[in-house]
Amino acid sequence: MMTKTLYGAIAAVCLSLTVTNVAFGQPCTANLGPISAANSPAGVAGNTCNNNLSQVSICGNGDTLNGSGVDIYTLAVGAGNNFTVTVTSSAFPPTVSLTSTTTCSSNAPCKFDNAPPGTATSPYSVSGSATGLAPGNYFLFISDTGADPTGCGAYNLAISGQLPVELKNFSVD
Repeated sequence: MMTKTLYGAIAAVCLSLTVTNVAFGQPCTANLGPISAANSPAGVAGNTCNNNLSQVSICGNGDTLNGSGVDIYTLAVGAGNNFTVTVTSSAFPPTVSLTSTTTCSSNAPCKFDNAPPGTATSPYSVSGSATGLAPGNYFLFISDTGADPTGCGAYNLAISGQLPVELKNFSVD
């Protein structure tokens, strides 16, 4: 009887932990600082390999990452925005995704979530666009959701269009 009670308690705890992870999502951390249109057109060079390996999914937990690495940028967007994010890579077929919450989480739905077609060949290029987003903090994910053998690598990120930012605590002396 005691053994059944113990097994029942252990099962309840395990179920509770599983439900908690799904309900609240997996938290994430933007490992790369804020980016803006000021970084473009020259772009930002990066490499996803071995970054944020604990991140297993994004976009409302709808995209499973392949486990090789993901780069996460913060993106502060102001009013009147209209922009396109483009990621190119010769190493792997990148997925570019943009979420919109003040907290980085796998539960956050994506504003865009794009990958090259399965028939694409290197060099790979993928873009995502947004217009009229509410001002605030967004999280930009560069990852690989495919089962290709490379799964990660070097890339170039460019932003074009209008990405105004809000000025806070601004003064002229």
